[in-house]
Amino acid sequence: MIPLETLQRPLGMADPHASKIAIAQCENELASITNEFDFLYNLKETIRDKISKVPSLESVADNFFVSSRTLKRRLKEEGTTYQKLVDDIRLEESKKLMCNPDLSLQHIAERVGYQDPANFTRAFKKWTGDPPSIYRENLFKTSKALSR
Repeated sequence: MIPLETLQRPLGMADPHASKIAIAQCENELASITNEFDFLYNLKETIRDKISKVPSLESVADNFFVSSRTLKRRLKEEGTTYQKLVDDIRLEESKKLMCNPDLSLQHIAERVGYQDPANFTRAFKKWTGDPPSIYRENLFKTSKALSR
């Protein structure tokens, strides 16, 4: 352990001006990271709220008061695309809904924006490797095994 008096001793080579600059740079960087996180989080929530009728990229861009081109650029900077966000949200929501045995796969498909259950099945299989019926079956098998 470092003695307290050593930690409280002023630094001999400290530069108050450089310290202020470094702190300002750190605060700017933190603000930009926070803004990016808030932007992506808010974008996901906007899509999630309307997932049963997925909004177009253009309408979402309008909600954020940016052009569709700017939205695409910001998403690219984040390493994603609008379609990838939509797919991720659809997958996440469909997995949640599958936990409810009272919901049919057709109803789940509609709730996540698919009018045709066959398209939902194809997409779900692409995302997970299993069709939704098998995924759900395995989910309930696992649930029963854990409850024993």
